[in-house]
Amino acid sequence: DRAAAYLESLPRHGEAPAPLTLRDLAYVAAVEARQGGRVRAALVSASAQDLRRGIARAKMAAAGDTVSDPGVYVGHGDADGAMAWLFPGQGSQYPGMARELAAYLPEVRAAVSAAAAHTAGLAAPLDHLLWPPAAYSDDARHAQRQRLANTAAAQPAICAMSCGLVDLLRRLRLAPSALAGHSYGEFVALHVAGALDRESLLRLTAARGRAMASVGPDAGTMAAVARSRE
Repeated sequence: DRAAAYLESLPRHGEAPAPLTLRDLAYVAAVEARQGGRVRAALVSASAQDLRRGIARAKMAAAGDTVSDPGVYVGHGDADGAMAWLFPGQGSQYPGMARELAAYLPEVRAAVSAAAAHTAGLAAPLDHLLWPPAAYSDDARHAQRQRLANTAAAQPAICAMSCGLVDLLRRLRLAPSALAGHSYGEFVALHVAGALDRESLLRLTAARGRAMASVGPDAGTMAAVARSRE
């Protein structure tokens, strides 16, 4: 009801000099949620009009009606089941990753700053490699990907993103029942499990990345292949 009332108070598209974006609305809703109450519904929307429709459908579902909508998720009571966190390895990095999250979430910015303190000697500061200026040619975009793909940059970047999101999830009072990591991600899993403190993880990550990068480009090849489960 609070979400519906808030949404109805917003200007309709075209009635305001600068229409509100969904990310702005989601941020305000998250800030308000910290004041108390329980999250009862999650909505996937592409526009404000779509969100209004989703809220109406969510209210129907909360009242007990059967709602079949892929963008509306309503929970009743406590959630059942356990949660596992899986951390990615090298190859998951790309220029611009989590750029918008960093603009809104202090956890992500703080994690990148902490990781950057251990990455002296890179071609550019870690945040510049993660969030470079807009590239307007294929060659420029390729060069940005190559700079971040350097192991000395890639592993601290993945570490920073993983730690920032872990801190966010913890602030949201989410906790895993199981932890796992793919390749480098095993180190982050060990950290979250309590086997490594944050400073040790950051130092280990930077040292590991530099050591692997020092071997040179002719030491072997790694391929990241995206395939369906089948």
